[in-house]
Amino acid sequence: MLFTDTKRTILTLIGAVVLFYVFVGRKLLEKPVDGGKNVWQGISDPELIDEALRKLASSFGAPLPAFLVPATIMNILEREPGSEYALNLFLQEVAGHCGYNREKLVLRMFPAKEKTPPGRISKLGSTFLMELHMDNGENIYGVLAVIVHEFCHFYLDSSGIELVNTRENEILTDTASVYFGFGQVMREGYRPKFSVRDGQNTWSRIGYLDVKGIDYVSEKIGMM
Repeated sequence: MLFTDTKRTILTLIGAVVLFYVFVGRKLLEKPVDGGKNVWQGISDPELIDEALRKLASSFGAPLPAFLVPATIMNILEREPGSEYALNLFLQEVAGHCGYNREKLVLRMFPAKEKTPPGRISKLGSTFLMELHMDNGENIYGVLAVIVHEFCHFYLDSSGIELVNTRENEILTDTASVYFGFGQVMREGYRPKFSVRDGQNTWSRIGYLDVKGIDYVSEKIGMM
């Protein structure tokens, strides 16, 4: 009887560990990380991405053509990475590419702040304000990718498309960013970057889909 109880206890503990990994640990690994061995890992689950693509195709039809960042905007950002003027021009170009009224969107740049998301959008009268809380000197494309991601959140929501599950909604949003033609921006912005912080070599990345996931979306779109 003692052996049976001990065996049952061990099996219960193993089951608890497995459940923790599936429902908690996996999500922790798939969150954006700053340094560490999991810096290259994001979300690239083909089934989840395929479901997002089906939803986008049924709602918007064919994917949009590829978007290229205007050289004039990149020239400004290379000289002045924190230029709100250039970032607003970029946001307006992104909105225009999707056929949305550019004049209703305004962007403001703030320093990165702990426990504050890098980007968010709120309604301000008849205008929508996008706030960025990032230090963008080291990763200009990372900032552009966040702008695209936040705009797509807003654009999907304004089109009546939003998933209740947060993780699935983020996958849908990143997939939409590629579907709407911003794959080049997202791939470069989400690619892990190397930097030196406080005298230590650090790899970091942003985003939900990783480069593998973005490449998978691009490949599937190319087959449509």
